[in-house]
Amino acid sequence: MESRSMAQNQPGLTGRVTYKIHPVVGGGKFTTWFGPTTAPLLGTLHVPAGGTARGGVVLCPPVGKEHVDSYRGLALLAQKLCAQGHLVLRFDYYCTGDSSGEQTQANAVELWESSVREAAGYLRRCGTDTVTVLGLRVGALVGARAAADIDGVNALVLWDPVVSGRKFLHRQKALVSLTGRTDPEQKYVSLIGMALHRSAAQQLSNMDLTSTPIDSSVRVLIATRPEHADNRGITHLVEQTDAEHFVVDEQIEFIEPADFAVRVPAKTITSIADWIDAATTRQRSSVAVQLRDSANLVDPRSGRTVTEQLSHRGTHNMFTIQTTPAGSAPGGPTLVVYGTASEHRVGPSRLWVELARALAAHGVSTIRFDRASTGETWPADDHEISTIYTPEQRTDAVDVVELAGAPAENLIVAGLCSGSWSAAIAAAEVGARHAILVNPLRWTTRQIEFTRSHELAGDVPGKRSLALRAHDAAVRFKDVIRDRLPYRLWLQLGQIGLVQVPEVLLRPLSIAGVNATVLLSPGDHRWFLENRGPTGLSRLQQLPGSVDTRLLPAGDHPLIGYPIRESARAEMTSAILDAFGIRETTLPNEPQDFANAVGIAR
Repeated sequence: MESRSMAQNQPGLTGRVTYKIHPVVGGGKFTTWFGPTTAPLLGTLHVPAGGTARGGVVLCPPVGKEHVDSYRGLALLAQKLCAQGHLVLRFDYYCTGDSSGEQTQANAVELWESSVREAAGYLRRCGTDTVTVLGLRVGALVGARAAADIDGVNALVLWDPVVSGRKFLHRQKALVSLTGRTDPEQKYVSLIGMALHRSAAQQLSNMDLTSTPIDSSVRVLIATRPEHADNRGITHLVEQTDAEHFVVDEQIEFIEPADFAVRVPAKTITSIADWIDAATTRQRSSVAVQLRDSANLVDPRSGRTVTEQLSHRGTHNMFTIQTTPAGSAPGGPTLVVYGTASEHRVGPSRLWVELARALAAHGVSTIRFDRASTGETWPADDHEISTIYTPEQRTDAVDVVELAGAPAENLIVAGLCSGSWSAAIAAAEVGARHAILVNPLRWTTRQIEFTRSHELAGDVPGKRSLALRAHDAAVRFKDVIRDRLPYRLWLQLGQIGLVQVPEVLLRPLSIAGVNATVLLSPGDHRWFLENRGPTGLSRLQQLPGSVDTRLLPAGDHPLIGYPIRESARAEMTSAILDAFGIRETTLPNEPQDFANAVGIAR
């Protein structure tokens, strides 16, 4: 691929933003910043081979946990469309994912719509004459509203659409109440995997697809799950827009999985790609894309400028984003964060993004990344299913620390659930100043086959059934013997991977002189006690590295509830700044409004 690069200083900003202009003769996938330099959006562009495209497709994602769960499915759809000759952009709205802004902005929902228009404009500037807008769940509601203001829209796809913002919010709030804690001050509206300012929530509540104007010249596809097919709002929408109507399966396993094992609905994705393909002209036009691998962003709380650099690193060519204070030198205080399960680099309820930008205001750099088969690392696959505690996960955990460019005394690792396992493995093997482990479930460093087979949902059915039976029998046996065995024998069972013993994971850290902070939700604290964690801690007291356990308030294990997520963020921030000897400065409680930066008048 032929390319040329240039760097230029942006007015009013420190640091340098790098631009690369690509003819993209060979095509490919490129993650890039786009939009205003003062408030950039992050997107991934799929460019067809040959440097020509039949049209552009904007994929508007869901929000909250639905955004995280559907991430790889939308990537698979983009890959299929690109192979058919479409220039495809996946992106994060303002105030979500890796894009600019904080999720609790009062005008967040307004900014989501602005993001769609910006995404379509970016594709048009690349050289496409027409644009198809596809929205999944809330993305259908946001995308349809934005499409009315976009020139050249030839088709609109509403996939499992949220028809009523009010009903969506009502259901989300009901689900949040099951996590054990809501915001007692009612400052924000907590949803599953995010929070909204009350003004933004009201705006979302007022939105309804049946009252959204859709141009009669635009071809429309509505794809709904079977239980919604006869919904009055859907029926009205089909008649009103003269839409084609698909009934699609596997949406619950895709959008609302019972655990981390998201199932990508490959058949549905293929059907939607084929519909878009048939609705698009066969004529091709040349495209040239502008890619930006670095951006200057303003942290909404501190008002300070930070720089974020995109790259691919390591054995598995992991996609990474490094957040640094503007003008900082390499090798200074650095945090590496590890996601859990199928989550990509944003973390639970966008924790890693907002933590990274806030820490940069204190002089700390942060690396967040996509391990193998998550986010932007490796292509998505028709038969893909999430796996954890794999050899690839272990390799990535160590690689990202070795590539961080900071000596051990300037390095902290942090992770949630299976990510805390990765963080502990890396810190013990490579070295670090401190490790922060949030809600660990896996305390062993080894796994025997039946344990792994139970956890990795991709096993073949017969083998998995046998594994589940073995696992259930083992659980019953462990419950009986746990408190009856001498601790040393219990520890030996943990060392060979038969039971969960906190000392097994914590001892290598203490021996290596890595101090550890363990943050536990109430449920995870009970798990820690049941597996004789306090006994193990007492045996580690004479070793070089210390272990501090802290109890988080009521809330859920994966931190998708906003209140417990905020408690975890406060504890992590305190532990990180203390470990680096940085005095914590008081930052504003409310995020600053950056509407003017993206051209929205208030």
